[in-house]
Amino acid sequence: MNPEIDFEKGIEHFLKSAQINNKNLITVSNLASTYILKGDYESTKGQDPMRSFERAVEYSQQALQIDPNDSYSFQALGEARAMQAKWMVTSKGSPESYFQSANENLEKAIELWPEFTEAIRTFAEMYRWKAEWHLQRNESAKEDIRQGLDAVERSLKIFSESAEGHAKKGLLLLLRARSESLLKKRLEAARRAKTSLEEAFRINANLKGKYASYLGQAQEILKSSVR
Repeated sequence: MNPEIDFEKGIEHFLKSAQINNKNLITVSNLASTYILKGDYESTKGQDPMRSFERAVEYSQQALQIDPNDSYSFQALGEARAMQAKWMVTSKGSPESYFQSANENLEKAIELWPEFTEAIRTFAEMYRWKAEWHLQRNESAKEDIRQGLDAVERSLKIFSESAEGHAKKGLLLLLRARSESLLKKRLEAARRAKTSLEEAFRINANLKGKYASYLGQAQEILKSSVR
């Protein structure tokens, strides 16, 4: 199976459907979602995903023209912008405008549907990368980490068995551990990160491939304290 071919086949299928009826919300939303997945795949391969994410933005905006109150379309638009911001952070670009757009659209999605856990988790992930960006610039990331943790805790109150929710909590706590200067607080954050990641793997062992290295980082912080 070749993911790149699968993405192109999916896009071709939805484009044909859109030609028949370009006012079909589901079809247009599926195009946005497929381009987000395509961009995510490209970024993991080190390929520039910005064009795919822009296409996701375009189709999300088109979906909102069909239904201006569709929370899923605001979520997709916010996610695409958040992933563009992430790419800018990892490639040492300028993510500010992408963070701002992601924040506005995710807030709108959550306003429309306060228990939209996927949007809330994406909100938390956005703050994770905002924290990474501030740390790159030797700036404080405490407020970003706090807001990210607040969001992920909110999502876990709605659905406590979310493996991705626990994993994202673990990553934010790991960031807190990395940025803490006081040993006691650094170790506390690392322990909590380890617990959250282990809980994510308990719920879904398949996430180990994606997040195992972060568990290793938390364990390394804890080991370093006894050397």
